[in-house]
Amino acid sequence: FYWKTGCICILLLGAISECVENEFSHKKIWHDPSFSIFMVFGNLILLFLMWGFCMYIWNDKGVNYVRLLQLQVTELGNSKRIVTHMDIHNTGADMAILYLLVFIIFNKSLHAEGLPLQYTHLLPLGMAAYFLYRLILPIERRQIWWNMLWPVLAAPLYPVSFRDGYVGDLLTSLVRVLLPLVSSTAYLLVMSYGWITNRMELVTSTSDELWAKSTVFEAYIVPFVTLTPLFIRLLQCLRRSVETGQRWPHLVNGLKYTSAILVLSYGIAQPLARSTWRWIFAFIGATLFQFTWDVFQDWGLIVVTYPDEMNALQALLTGSMTLCFRSQRLFGPLHLYVAVVVVNLVLRFAWALTLLPPPDEATSPSALYVLLFTHAMPIAASVEVVRRMVWGILRLEHEQLEQLDDKTLLQLHPNDAVSMLTSPINSDGKLADDFKHFNKMGTKGSVDVSLHGGDVLLPRHDSFLNAVLTCDWELLLPRFCLRSIDHRLALYSLQTMANKLRFVEAVFFMFILMYILMSFYQ
Repeated sequence: FYWKTGCICILLLGAISECVENEFSHKKIWHDPSFSIFMVFGNLILLFLMWGFCMYIWNDKGVNYVRLLQLQVTELGNSKRIVTHMDIHNTGADMAILYLLVFIIFNKSLHAEGLPLQYTHLLPLGMAAYFLYRLILPIERRQIWWNMLWPVLAAPLYPVSFRDGYVGDLLTSLVRVLLPLVSSTAYLLVMSYGWITNRMELVTSTSDELWAKSTVFEAYIVPFVTLTPLFIRLLQCLRRSVETGQRWPHLVNGLKYTSAILVLSYGIAQPLARSTWRWIFAFIGATLFQFTWDVFQDWGLIVVTYPDEMNALQALLTGSMTLCFRSQRLFGPLHLYVAVVVVNLVLRFAWALTLLPPPDEATSPSALYVLLFTHAMPIAASVEVVRRMVWGILRLEHEQLEQLDDKTLLQLHPNDAVSMLTSPINSDGKLADDFKHFNKMGTKGSVDVSLHGGDVLLPRHDSFLNAVLTCDWELLLPRFCLRSIDHRLALYSLQTMANKLRFVEAVFFMFILMYILMSFYQ
């Protein structure tokens, strides 16, 4: 692994040297549509390497990430052949070496004399085909990982487990990767069509104006890709509020994502507003909201204490509230955590550079400033990947500390265990013992849950009005909808008044949010 790391460092310096030389020689090759492919897979490789780093830290400090993230069915929890962080790093290093080699060769051949552009553009196409092959095959093992995405993407139709929230937060940090993913997918399709139909002008194009400057891309694709991960997390928060019947902390967490949605939506719909003090103030406020939630809630680094006879508001107004750092820390001394908090605050604002108006090359006093600002998007995407993975290290530490007093790590809210019914567990086709135990203990009375999408027998009501009053939503939905929504367990669980009130609040909240968003685009 160490000699591979040396090769990566040398190749990375060579790639940076090529980029800087192209910029100062006024070669505008960054507008070549193939570079979106390099942006996508470069950040995915970085994400893969950072996952190996997280595994190393968690294993070294005793954080049981396999149980917390419900990865027992994957290679990470397979007792026959457990994949270690060194396996991840070795595989990631091989892909990084291939990626950098292709990038350097492509960069040099793009302006080589006598070399047709259609053959040069085959390099990123071949690299993309190889990486897609690694993502899909072997399909038996990859399918388990891909299936974990469905409960996240289908929010709020499935109960939200800790893993679903973790994946949802990860998607919010991959927005700068998803945008070039759309561009690169469109380019690969156009390029393949050009080869099939022998239209070489499509294959040899060196401009990204076909989609980067198109109205469809700017007016529809960019807002959709940017806001969808935030909407997913918002729906997950509302779902948790309905499940638990509690506003705190789920509705406040939903407000955090709502603030980001509103700020970004207005900035996308009204580009000129990005330079106004109101939008900048709102953006700073939304970012500080997210940072504060990281420190106080997701990481639990700062503990708030106040007398038992007071609530939080009374303690704040009377000055009886005290703040102190969490005493239990697994990863080292306090100054290390303080450094991570400071870096997290800086990196939270780093991606704001990609939303500000670009500088004028003619009037800018520094060519280096123009260079860094022009390429802030790929830099911000890579920095955000690193920040999010470091965030995940402390997030799992806090989650494990919160569950230390439980008998098992699976003793969460009952609906968390329901979500694990959505996919088979053991390779032999049988449900794991933990899930059998939940299925046996969690279904009482007239509820009968059968595995693999079987029918669920729920108590029936005699009249339509009685069904509405008692919230037996099964009578109101088509049968095919019921099969895809939590095996009908979640619908049956809306029995308390708190659950119903949270459901009404969630629907009303989404209605107001959609009304505000539509007003932005009018």
